[in-house]
Amino acid sequence: MSNNLNDSKVNPLALSESADTADTNKADGEIAHLERGKFQPGLDGVDEEIAEFQDSSIVITPEENKRLKRMIDKHVLALMLGTYFCQSLDKGTLSFSIMGIREDAKLVGNQYSWLTTCLYLAVLVCEFPQNYLLQRLPVAKWFSFNIVSWGIVVAASAAANNFAGLVVLRTLLGVFECSIQPTFIILTSMWYEKEEQVVTVSLWYCMNGLQTAVGGLIAYGFFHIQGTAIKNWQFLFLILGLITIVWGLFVGYWLPDSPMRGGRFWSQEDRTKMVERVRENGTGIQNKKWKKDHVVDALTDPQVWAFVLIQFANTIPTGGLGAYSNIIISQNLGFSVLQAYLLSIAQGTWQILVLLSAAWLATKTKQTLLIMIVYTIPNIISAICFITIPNNKDHAVVLLIMFYFTIFFNAQSSLSFSLLTRNVGGQNARLRFSLPLPSSTALVTRSALKALFQAKDAPLYRNAFAAQLGCYCFSIILFVFLRLYYMRKNLLKRRATALAKGLSETTEDERNDEERTHVNAFSDLTDRQNSEFRYSY
Repeated sequence: MSNNLNDSKVNPLALSESADTADTNKADGEIAHLERGKFQPGLDGVDEEIAEFQDSSIVITPEENKRLKRMIDKHVLALMLGTYFCQSLDKGTLSFSIMGIREDAKLVGNQYSWLTTCLYLAVLVCEFPQNYLLQRLPVAKWFSFNIVSWGIVVAASAAANNFAGLVVLRTLLGVFECSIQPTFIILTSMWYEKEEQVVTVSLWYCMNGLQTAVGGLIAYGFFHIQGTAIKNWQFLFLILGLITIVWGLFVGYWLPDSPMRGGRFWSQEDRTKMVERVRENGTGIQNKKWKKDHVVDALTDPQVWAFVLIQFANTIPTGGLGAYSNIIISQNLGFSVLQAYLLSIAQGTWQILVLLSAAWLATKTKQTLLIMIVYTIPNIISAICFITIPNNKDHAVVLLIMFYFTIFFNAQSSLSFSLLTRNVGGQNARLRFSLPLPSSTALVTRSALKALFQAKDAPLYRNAFAAQLGCYCFSIILFVFLRLYYMRKNLLKRRATALAKGLSETTEDERNDEERTHVNAFSDLTDRQNSEFRYSY
């Protein structure tokens, strides 16, 4: 069933009868692009493991599909949630500087901020190699190795007592932790149907909110460890690191590398059904072969560069708000350390509610990009208020409410990643460029954010919030472009399919999508090569 409204009816780019010739030429061009994939339907390009398990004749009832999803959730989703929570806690340990790590490690000047910068630089350098290894190696085993490795790094940080040691360890933390998001996107597209992916991505993004809610309280508890040979921050690093190591070993045991390799937990019949339940996705499951045409396809794909710009526009606002919120909470409201941590519970809970509501609405309406536009509007309101309302104690409550409005912007990240999992086909295209390019853009942008909130602009920081307001408006323009692009591509694919079948090029009704056989679902074609692929928006 189609995930969107009737493209031919709502598409503002639909051509009149006088443009039939030009439109036919475009459909012919679409056919030419499809033929450049050079595949034999249903045979060429299929991974050997998948070939053993695919069976398009299998019929999966709704009740059976629910049973299969529960089994998958138990082994995949549960581990993604636990891992993302561990990662959020481990990466955030440095932010608990109240414990005295600055003094004990004798950090001076910008050394403390460099401990965060070096982590992001490591992620930037290692993300492309990590994506390459994820395609070549068993996903679960490599994922487990990275989790255990960063757990060792976090635990070892308890022994660091100077800037040089902390820099080395924080850099290694970035090397191993940069595997998280690409692995999760691979797992989401590998195990879950398109209709399930919005909620799945949003659920593991909710772990950021959970970390915000409980991370501060955990740190506050460790803060009260006083008068011992081991410092309280060392206890925190050591215990969180050891927990992560144990969790990583469990992930290696409990998480199958793919639906085809779940023999320890499921029968061959169930594994075949798990493969077939994602056939209609059209994005494939796995393929370890290098394909140059996939790389070219990804680098020339407008949607990939749209996601790069979306990440750029998303990172600037979210990256600078943390310091500003501290001014509101600590200085203007005069909250104590414990009160600030208690307030973070409400902040984290609100973030979870925002993400879940956005996922529910996007799934219910099947209009992801429209929901992203709606969830950007509160941020525009907040930016205008930040620009116009003085940042002082008299307006602290109003500004705090406006800060909570900015949390709506978190829905952009989860929903945009769900679009990536649903709309990018071909393993080389997805792993080599479609995933790392947007993430790398976010990292580069985050590294440059220090120049945004400047002391000379205090206390209003009008320039910073004017830049954020521009990013919000630019995001909406990108969402509109991406929606129109997907609608147009779906329309041309339907017309190209009709022409290939010898039908009239006006045979473009989305009801004809029901007749697709998805014979090339596992042929490792990119979304632009696969004639039966339909974009979700």
